[in-house]
Amino acid sequence: MREALRQGVGYVTSVWNALARTPEDARESSVGFLLQRQCANGFWSDFRLAPGLSDEWVSGYVGDRIAGIPGTQPMLEAAWQALAKRRTERDGRGWGYNVLVPQDADSTSWALRLAQHVGRGDDEGARDARASLAAFMHDDGLLGTYGPTEDIARFIDADPGQDFRGWTAGHACVTAAAAGVIGLIDPRALLTAQRPDGRWRSYWWASDTFATALAVEALASHPDAAAALTRAGAWAASLQSADLTAFEIANLLLICAITGHPDGLTVREALRHLTFTMLPDGSWAPGALLRVAHPQDTDPNAVTDWIPGGCIEGAVVGDLRRVFTTATVAHSIDVVLRSEMGS
Repeated sequence: MREALRQGVGYVTSVWNALARTPEDARESSVGFLLQRQCANGFWSDFRLAPGLSDEWVSGYVGDRIAGIPGTQPMLEAAWQALAKRRTERDGRGWGYNVLVPQDADSTSWALRLAQHVGRGDDEGARDARASLAAFMHDDGLLGTYGPTEDIARFIDADPGQDFRGWTAGHACVTAAAAGVIGLIDPRALLTAQRPDGRWRSYWWASDTFATALAVEALASHPDAAAALTRAGAWAASLQSADLTAFEIANLLLICAITGHPDGLTVREALRHLTFTMLPDGSWAPGALLRVAHPQDTDPNAVTDWIPGGCIEGAVVGDLRRVFTTATVAHSIDVVLRSEMGS
């Protein structure tokens, strides 16, 4: 009886704390969580595939997402120093999933975005990494995750003649990430890649909310993007489901906040939901589902036999350390709070 009473009091207290929490509180707590999860060497890590945890890609992403939130600058500096040192330890070009995996355009783009935030975008190493992305660029302006395939083919021990058309094709999610590197991507490539219903398709993700949020963010100030942003906002506002994860809701929140779409999943509703559902340690439950298509798969959405929790091609894995989702939510909350301050 005493133990049951203690548990009941604890539950009521946790609910009360969640109800009393403000978006500002949630943003601050998320920064504390990410500080705790940053390793002594400056890296963040998350997901787990056959090569282990990702640190290079995840560190670039987390650093970019929390840039500008009060108190984060020392964390960003530490992450960039780790990435700059790691680049000299690998091939001297760009970055990848981790030190074991060859360079890819997505990881390199996120690292370069972080470099900009700490004022290192013009460092020699950053310039060389940026130049290396030319080998990943298609004629239509989209970036493939991989360009030259010799290194990645060797890494996955591919059979001779392995088809890599899926991994090297232009990916909207990767291109939208790269659009955050100043002057790297022609915005018209993203405008052309938008689907008729308003979304951008994700190659590496189970949800299109991520690619769409990144594209909307990249196009927010483009003079020719008004119609595209309106379509994206309408698509985001139409998604109403109890199955949406915090990661998806954060992306939808970002889309609606930028496009100003008032209906469906409104900014205030999404912000209130995310503020309430934050876990006691300042994180949100894992919700970023990374899917690893086979190299030849040009349309992962047509694949039906994914392996949840797998570790090689065909797997779908979540951010087990909650770092990726938490950084995503923190960024979206921060964008909304800043926009409210400016209004």
